[in-house]
Amino acid sequence: MAAVKQLLLRRRAARVIFDNLARSEHPDNRFAVATALLDTAQVDPRAVPRDLAERLAADDDELVANKAADLLAGLAEAHTDARDHLSPFGL
Repeated sequence: MAAVKQLLLRRRAARVIFDNLARSEHPDNRFAVATALLDTAQVDPRAVPRDLAERLAADDDELVANKAADLLAGLAEAHTDARDHLSPFGL
């Protein structure tokens, strides 16, 4: 999962892996996706597919939905932050 998170930061096509896991019938897989996206959002919120986060937030499993809700809250917070996270000084 760590490798996929790294890939998502640089290659949008890595999203396919998360999409497949998010469609899994096993809640553990969907929870892992929500957790990985939350981790990715802490590094670069722009790399996180918002539609995937919203889909996970509407999941039938309460743990998955709660984790994705945390993710959406973090993404909303990140959009209010005007700093350039790619700048070495965060300006």
